[in-house]
Amino acid sequence: MRRELRRRRAALGGRALPPKAATARSTGSGAPRAAAAPDDEGPREYTDEDGKTVGFSTGLITIGFGGGPTLPWPTAVPGNVPGAIIPLPPPRRDIPTALRRAGFAGWLRVIGSGGRVGHALRRDDPRGFTLIGEGVLDLVDPAELDAELDAADEREREFHAQLPTGHAGPWEDPRYTQHYRLYTCFDGARRRRTPLKAARGTFGPSFSPAELDGDEVRWHVARLVDVS
Repeated sequence: MRRELRRRRAALGGRALPPKAATARSTGSGAPRAAAAPDDEGPREYTDEDGKTVGFSTGLITIGFGGGPTLPWPTAVPGNVPGAIIPLPPPRRDIPTALRRAGFAGWLRVIGSGGRVGHALRRDDPRGFTLIGEGVLDLVDPAELDAELDAADEREREFHAQLPTGHAGPWEDPRYTQHYRLYTCFDGARRRRTPLKAARGTFGPSFSPAELDGDEVRWHVARLVDVS
């Protein structure tokens, strides 16, 4: 280390580079505190024996952070929420005959997080409803739909039952009477239809329409079941 310092001093014509400038440290209150610093030499250039610039110093730099007024966060009430106007396309009326015979009688508009409006075909069930997104409409066989949905749920139950907790997850919790699930039926990487598989869902004492994310529903099958 000493040899290295002597070598550097020799390269600078016997003059060492100035010590580091003071650095700011946070005090926890938001105001920086400058560490102890040597006397300020001001801007300076350092050269070697041949007059070649080998270093420079800007001198002491002081950085300050000025305080400002603290603005209160708006209260979360409807009056403080800006409204949005979303143009709605005409409702779809084309329903494939096979799906109409299976009970799918109308289209539902669904809105994505960015305001895009899509559609899903809806069937009212005795204990909830089933939706088929317009993006996968041609992949669903109405004759096999309910059996595929039940099989996908059963696979999920079996998976949870094998976990160290040793129970079937939220299906067996009496507090959760509303089961809302999204199912995928297309492998985007292989570009082919796959058996219905649970993608995600929510379980709770009630169902909120906010769960109907249009960006998701358009490309999935969705089902709500009331088990109360």
